[in-house]
Amino acid sequence: MTDRQQQTPDRPPIAPPSLADAESFAAAGDARPNAGDCFVRTAFGACDLAGSRAADLRFEEVTFTGTSLRGVVWQGAQLVDVRLRGCDLSNADLRQASLHRVEFISCNLTGANLSNVQCHHVRFERCKMVLAHAAQAKLAGCALGDCLLEQADLAEADLREAALTACNLRRARLVGAKLAGCDLRGSDLTDLGATPFELRGAIVEAGQLVQLAPLLGVEVRYPLTCLSLGDAGRKILVRPHWCQLRRNRAN
Repeated sequence: MTDRQQQTPDRPPIAPPSLADAESFAAAGDARPNAGDCFVRTAFGACDLAGSRAADLRFEEVTFTGTSLRGVVWQGAQLVDVRLRGCDLSNADLRQASLHRVEFISCNLTGANLSNVQCHHVRFERCKMVLAHAAQAKLAGCALGDCLLEQADLAEADLREAALTACNLRRARLVGAKLAGCDLRGSDLTDLGATPFELRGAIVEAGQLVQLAPLLGVEVRYPLTCLSLGDAGRKILVRPHWCQLRRNRAN
């Protein structure tokens, strides 16, 4: 659990994958999944599964470490108690997948299709998710920490009570998303594709309101600060951030 989640006492904890004795899991080798396959207590190492296409897959108590899953088409896959660490899932198609107690750690999900995924107790940590497509994804209560989500499509996603902390959400699309109770603290919200309607109930820090000002139709201006020049009998008015200086004569 992250420090920010600990600061939110009402947020239920995310259950980690149940992977007891993971070091004893059977090695998958280079076996490529076929339609309907079920993998239980299996360890996928640094093998190349790029481009794999298989339907109705099930992974239960499985680890992926450094595995190339680039461009896989595993629509509707079921993942239960799974950890993916350092894997390449760029352009992977996981539409309508069901994820329960799953962790993505330091994974590349650039351009991945996660639309309509059903997520329960799922955590993304330090993942690259630029241009990821997660429209209508069910991510309520999930956690995304220190992730790169620039230009990601989260339209109509359910992010209620989720935590998107210290993430880059520049130009991310959140039109129609549900954000009530969603913790966005520490994230970059510049040019966020959302309206005030979607942002109702979201949790942000005071400093982030400046980034959200364009969405609210307001202009943020900073007060002038008076600095004395001592014996010179002059004062300088400083406008912070704009670096505009004006010199006044002493009375």
